[in-house]
Amino acid sequence: MRAQTLGWLSCGVLLFGGALAACGSSASDEPTSSGGAHSAGSGNAAGSNSAAGSAGSNSAAGSQSYAGQGGASNGGGGPSAGAGGVAQGGSGGVSGIGGVAGSSLGGSGGAAAGGTGGSSSSAGAGGGGGAPNVPAVKFVVYLDDYTGSWTSWSTKIDFSKMTHLNLAFMGANNKNDWYSIDGQSDSDIKAVVAKAHAAGVKVLASLGGGGGDSTVVNQYKNPSNDDALVNNLDAFLNRLNIDGADIDIEKESKADVGDNYGTFVSKVVAKLHPEGKLVTAAVAQYLQPYMNDDTLHLFDFVNIMVYSSKVSDYQGELDYFTGKSVPKEKLTLGVISESGNHTSTSATTSIVALSKSYGGTMLWDLAEDSTGQASVYKAIQGSL
Repeated sequence: MRAQTLGWLSCGVLLFGGALAACGSSASDEPTSSGGAHSAGSGNAAGSNSAAGSAGSNSAAGSQSYAGQGGASNGGGGPSAGAGGVAQGGSGGVSGIGGVAGSSLGGSGGAAAGGTGGSSSSAGAGGGGGAPNVPAVKFVVYLDDYTGSWTSWSTKIDFSKMTHLNLAFMGANNKNDWYSIDGQSDSDIKAVVAKAHAAGVKVLASLGGGGGDSTVVNQYKNPSNDDALVNNLDAFLNRLNIDGADIDIEKESKADVGDNYGTFVSKVVAKLHPEGKLVTAAVAQYLQPYMNDDTLHLFDFVNIMVYSSKVSDYQGELDYFTGKSVPKEKLTLGVISESGNHTSTSATTSIVALSKSYGGTMLWDLAEDSTGQASVYKAIQGSL
């Protein structure tokens, strides 16, 4: 199924993915709510930005794990900043002495040291073994796998302004192996990855999606599967030359998106970050009660599924996630271009303007975008 317009019902229950979660209502043709969903055959998800403020010449950059003189530490798990630097990042990132004052975005992850400190307002070079640099303002684009082969799409996409391409969606089978839910072949995946890389765009495999997320949940709900599930994901990404994983789990259940999910995500981060790979997620305020907040802070950045034509809805979501101590640069704002359910181009322009003060813009779904002046994708490109 495909993502439909989402609306909060008077009883407070969300309508999404074309299915009524509880009580009766119908979706409108124009996205107006602050909720959102991606569906597999149907779905969506997205990415992360752990950044270290500065780094010395040492691969372990700095002898202590504390904020250096004049530095500020800001991130899950305590990344540390060197003299004058600001560290923003995921758990355990360490930066060395000698950072330049300003918010310097560098490598992240376990011992994200050894990168060159960025100058004020610029991005520092990623350290060996940490997650890659993430631009402060991102343009993340989801491409579904049920509207034609990715080999064909690779010849049609204008990659200008795009920073990250999320291939949606990948599922897990009962042997903990990963696959394209709608049957894209390895050659199809490699074709679009090669074109994206040639344009300087990072590619992530989006895991799950609305409906397809059951294939992933069913595996990590049994923690004994986690090691095989994560190792096989790593092998899958390496085989296809993919730069990371975007985790899109949209279950409204603490049993599905609670402790077991958090353990799975932490193991994915521990596996992928040392290889310089990204780990991101698709999130929404209505889904967050089911995710542990410490899990939210593990991601390099998150894509907020808002899908509204009201800029005030976007500000409300931003306030919610910054209120949970997620750095502004880690929040991208989702707009929708799905068939029959497009954010208007005028609203898109306003949303992109707001997003530049945060982490940028996310689009679901390029494959179903309109053409010509009604194209949401082109409206974003023209506003960045």
